[in-house]
Amino acid sequence: MNSPYEDCIKDDPVFNPAVHLALERPSNFVTLTDLGYDESRVAVPSSVAATSCFRVLTDEGVQALHHVCQQLEQFATSNPRVARNVRGGVYRSGFLRDLALSPEVTTHMSELLQTPLAPHGMPHQLAHLNYQPLTPGENVDKWHWDTLQVDYVMFVTDPNEVQGGDFQYFNGTREQMAELRARGESVPADRIIAPKMPGPGFAVLMQGEHVVHQARGIKQGKDRKSVV
Repeated sequence: MNSPYEDCIKDDPVFNPAVHLALERPSNFVTLTDLGYDESRVAVPSSVAATSCFRVLTDEGVQALHHVCQQLEQFATSNPRVARNVRGGVYRSGFLRDLALSPEVTTHMSELLQTPLAPHGMPHQLAHLNYQPLTPGENVDKWHWDTLQVDYVMFVTDPNEVQGGDFQYFNGTREQMAELRARGESVPADRIIAPKMPGPGFAVLMQGEHVVHQARGIKQGKDRKSVV
């Protein structure tokens, strides 16, 4: 069997944390209690459910990551929840792999979540890429919660250059979302939180296992790329 590292992209940038990272702190934190969870019944080491948007990449970092995402788009596949995505991109891009494994990023995210974190031990689970669907208006990702406990969602393209494409999460618990679905009801607008992304290279950190979230489709515009 060929190594998954053999089919690498061309002109792969070299990740340099001193050049590509601009790690900042978010201004606000939402707790599990804020979402309605009884923390005494949720066995997690941090009470932080989600942060407001904060910067992760410099302009140079955004440019390099966008270059990587453009080349990896040819490998996009689909599944019942996500129309177009790339998994295992770290096998084809050293930049993406080194960003995902960056000790600087790991330390920063640990401080924000107030608990020690580590990158996932399975490379296939590192740095998922989501692309806009080919059908205008179709959701990039449907309402769900993650099988992995912690992740961050970062825009690679400028969210201000398109109409739609919002990252959103549910102001409630997984159980409350399940009840809505069981009744066949849509999520009330007043229970949807849509953090305002200032631009590309900004992210939201969350306990995705407990924060129900989705990514809206683009109504107008050409491009939406994000890294999870």
